[in-house]
Amino acid sequence: MSIHTQTSRGDLLRWLQRCQTHDEKCLSATILGYEWCAPVTISHEIDFKVSPPEPPQINPDSVPTPAKLALKRPQALFYALASQEHYADPQQLGDSLPPALQGVEPLSDADLQPFASGEPLAHQAIVPEARMRDFLRQSISHSLGRRLDMPQLVKRIARLQTLYHLPRKPRVLPAGRVYVVLDLNKRLLPFWLDAHRLCESIVRQYGLNGLEIRVIDDDPLGEYWDWFDQQQLPKQWQALTAQSVVFIVSDLGQLAEQHSPIRTRWDSFFRQLSRKNTTPVVLAPVSAAQQQPERLKTIRQVLWNKHGKLKPEKIDPDIKAHAEHVRKVLALLSIAVHVEPELLRALLRCLPAEQADSGIEAAVYQHADMQWGYTAISMRPEKRAEYQAEFKQLDAGLQYQVLSLLKRQHIGQFPAIWAEEVINALPLVAFPLEQLADVQQAEAFMQRFAKTLQSAQSDSGMTQFARRHLNRLSGEAICHYNDRYTSALYGLAYREQLRAGAPLPAEYDAAIVHEQIRERTELNRYGIWQVGEALSIAYADTRPVAIGGAKLAEFEAIHDSIMLCRSWVENGRIRLDKQLLRLPVHGESCIVAQLDGQILDFDNGLARMTFSAFTKPSWADSIVRNTEGLSANLRFAGNDYRFCLQAGDGFNHYIELRRFTEAGPLPEKWGERFINSILLNQEDRRTLLTQVRWEPENTRSWPVGVDQYGLYADLTVNDVTQRFRWIEPGSFMMGSGRGSINYASEAAHAVTLTKGFWLADSAVTQAFWLAVMGGANPSYFQDNQNNPVEQVSWDDAQSFIASLNALQPSLGARLPSEAEWELACRAGTTAQFAFGDYITPSQVNYDGRSQYVGGEEGLYRGKTVPVKSLPANPWGLYEMHGNLWEWCEDVWQYDLGSVNAVDPLVESNQDSDGRRVQRGGSWCDPDSHGRSAARAGGRPGDRDLDVGFRLAIGHAELKPGPVNGEVKSANGGDSSKPGSGIAE
Repeated sequence: MSIHTQTSRGDLLRWLQRCQTHDEKCLSATILGYEWCAPVTISHEIDFKVSPPEPPQINPDSVPTPAKLALKRPQALFYALASQEHYADPQQLGDSLPPALQGVEPLSDADLQPFASGEPLAHQAIVPEARMRDFLRQSISHSLGRRLDMPQLVKRIARLQTLYHLPRKPRVLPAGRVYVVLDLNKRLLPFWLDAHRLCESIVRQYGLNGLEIRVIDDDPLGEYWDWFDQQQLPKQWQALTAQSVVFIVSDLGQLAEQHSPIRTRWDSFFRQLSRKNTTPVVLAPVSAAQQQPERLKTIRQVLWNKHGKLKPEKIDPDIKAHAEHVRKVLALLSIAVHVEPELLRALLRCLPAEQADSGIEAAVYQHADMQWGYTAISMRPEKRAEYQAEFKQLDAGLQYQVLSLLKRQHIGQFPAIWAEEVINALPLVAFPLEQLADVQQAEAFMQRFAKTLQSAQSDSGMTQFARRHLNRLSGEAICHYNDRYTSALYGLAYREQLRAGAPLPAEYDAAIVHEQIRERTELNRYGIWQVGEALSIAYADTRPVAIGGAKLAEFEAIHDSIMLCRSWVENGRIRLDKQLLRLPVHGESCIVAQLDGQILDFDNGLARMTFSAFTKPSWADSIVRNTEGLSANLRFAGNDYRFCLQAGDGFNHYIELRRFTEAGPLPEKWGERFINSILLNQEDRRTLLTQVRWEPENTRSWPVGVDQYGLYADLTVNDVTQRFRWIEPGSFMMGSGRGSINYASEAAHAVTLTKGFWLADSAVTQAFWLAVMGGANPSYFQDNQNNPVEQVSWDDAQSFIASLNALQPSLGARLPSEAEWELACRAGTTAQFAFGDYITPSQVNYDGRSQYVGGEEGLYRGKTVPVKSLPANPWGLYEMHGNLWEWCEDVWQYDLGSVNAVDPLVESNQDSDGRRVQRGGSWCDPDSHGRSAARAGGRPGDRDLDVGFRLAIGHAELKPGPVNGEVKSANGGDSSKPGSGIAE
């Protein structure tokens, strides 16, 4: 069937109607010339947050998708001053150098002499001359038959070995004509000296008579020059005579690219030799894995390796292992400023033979991550970090060998070379570097170099060296020496670029760099304005109409620039961008940042200011900006209250060792919820902005406020007050996901509540019941009016709620749903109880005589206790475990199922016999009935002395929660203990 795209909209609709499965849809799309894309699910209301997911953590695979939520417009971002810290007095600013460089003397001529004298590493031959002598004798001679091998015969007789045949060896005679083809291409540069010494050995062993040494550059049929010619005059290639010995020193293009024309030229050359019945001997500095199988049929190739057999070897098919060996050598070189050929060969001798042959040596020279100099190679700056991370994982003994060789080779050179290698190695090695190097000497030299550059900023040579030095340093070394010299040196080396607006790398200290590049001016006052989705800076006295936005803050500056650090979340990691900003002149303004949710940190040399994005809090009805800043409006019990955003006190630094995506959530309760981070050692260093908070405008007379648990609101009826706590929306695992008790009715499943709600911090007291209902007290335990009201049915609770809503028409009081109740009971925990996996009578009122598995026998009170007489859970809610079972709004269903749910509320169930859910356990039940996941059911008309209720205020429009279009199962079932029992 031909595939085309000439389809109408009707064709597409007909195909879509016929296709039922995903595979059918994909196939149909291909036939019609289209690509099938899965439907996009629109999630719920978007809210900017830079903190990790809400507590508790949930398996990402089980998090429900709120497919049925209403589509809402994303909330606008309001920026506000989140923190301000003054740290300097403009009248007391002194030297612009960091403390570590203050008082440091510049370098003198004596300081530029090597740290120590000594002989550098000597050249080491690939193969000792004694071994090569026998190989050359056989390679540049003719073999005429075989003769008796007397030494081998004597050896066998001496060992009493049976002689099945007489040992023989080739009869070798000197060749009449010997051609040596010496290929000195750039790929073989590390072997040039070895090749010349090999020719000298051939001359000494063979003599000049009949010997011709031709030197070529990759092309065996092109120009060459005579090795004996001191002037190296090029000559045109002349055919080799027949009946001669041809000895070639070359890689034959095996180290070149796969389709290189060099290989074709060598094939042509070998065909010429084959027509003359000549089989050349090739000494190739390659690995067994780099050999070409088709080439070995026409030549006798010998691998030129230290531990080679000097005989033809089989091809090694493990190309991957060869690449890994090359990478390990590159890791060894990653801390060196530069690598000479002698140093590279000495480093290879530290490795096993299979990891250090000549092919690996050549591959290192040609590697894309290395760059060539006049006499040495060096690693590209952008590649050093990944190889240095591998160097850090090497054995300490191997690291010590590498540093010892670097010291021997470089300590007699310009002192900055060895000093840089010491500084680079310090945070990477697994042994005390002081055993091998004078670390303080290296640090002092680089500090004095930074001081010298400050005094001679016009010296382009010093500036270029400083840039190369910083590019070669690892990120760990830069961070380790930030307060000593690296940040100051970066500011001096890149001063003009940074002043022109170039970004500052995240590993440098922005404050220290800023000290080096700013210029002092008169004291001026500026304002920071939000203009739509941008942030602008202008003089503080600029008229608002000229800016067209809202002023967020003012600051003073005595320099012409400030440092801006932007941080945001990308792929689960906190990212940074630092940049120097030139302040505008009077009468002008400049846009400094586009606002899309990132955190902005300004440092002007006198103070640090942090601006963060804020959206309408979940508890607020609206958020507005006025001349005083941001404010959020809360409506509770028919009254409006305004909360103002208060800036924080400063910063609280700590190192978080876990990755951002794996770390636990930051505190979500009204302080410490906005973060700013910088990357350090591949981990997230987080900076909490402490005490950023919403505070009520009137803290004395208002019934709403903020305490250590979060936002609260007090409802007073006839002089009796009930406190409510705001519960944030979020996701959690509902049911008994772990522990020794796991009832079928408590199957663990993920639940998402998309709306927050108010929940009473205690069960309804007898005093509050009488204040609303009047009449007689229905409770059995009437010794204290603060005892929770009991012997009230679900129907009685509904009557109480109706009376309360009549007294407060805009209140919207109700019972909590079962999911809301468990979310509040767990309070961000995942254990059996909010207090852990076990409880005691000092925490919960229950029958202490019957203990949960592993617990100890305790107190049995035999009655209810006054509310708030036992500890609260982490969200400030009292007696969520024990004391009384509490009615919930849901109709009882035995099996909640394991399907994820969004805003679940069971309103009907034909098999429930009208029962309603009870949660929390009571004073007369064992502790296992008080677990966060424990469930029970009771008839709506039953009144028991161990059942009460707790009020909720919030969103009455909650509906039963279908999951991805499927209604949750409502399998009927009876509670094992009607009225007050736990489901078994």
